[in-house]
Amino acid sequence: MSAARRGRSGDRRWIAGVALAALLSTLLPAAAHSSWSYSPPPLTASLRTAQIPTPASFSCRPSGGLLGIGSTADFSWAALPTGTAWRYQVWIRDPGAGTDVPVSAAGQTGTSISIGTGLLTGLLGSILDLLLGGGQAYVRVVAVHPSGWTSAATPEIPIRRASLLGGVTC
Repeated sequence: MSAARRGRSGDRRWIAGVALAALLSTLLPAAAHSSWSYSPPPLTASLRTAQIPTPASFSCRPSGGLLGIGSTADFSWAALPTGTAWRYQVWIRDPGAGTDVPVSAAGQTGTSISIGTGLLTGLLGSILDLLLGGGQAYVRVVAVHPSGWTSAATPEIPIRRASLLGGVTC
């Protein structure tokens, strides 16, 4: 076999090898040809806030006092679920002065309070003046969690002077 012939047959083998490789690459599954990659899922974050329940069954009952003298507005509400050291804070809103006054410290653990003219005189004279003048003030209560978080306020209940002789009623 001559050298020229041997060269041509080597070229043919090379071309046949390339053609065979091209044919095999199209017949093999794509996974055998691709590189591996990983895309992590997107990071997500969430934030939840504690929801403090609003005291339920908030109500007022007028009590005491002949002809309204010395009468009080007695407020009560249902205790929140046990297992937590709930405290309650009672507020009075004077719409004329645009003020909110805490009637009780946030440390009150009981579920009732009586509001009379003596308490109002000690709290804020303008609320007593409002009531004596025939106006209304509004009482609400919030629950306070030991962490300091507070609930939404209960619906407000109006209070007013019980009679011309004094006292408070709802």
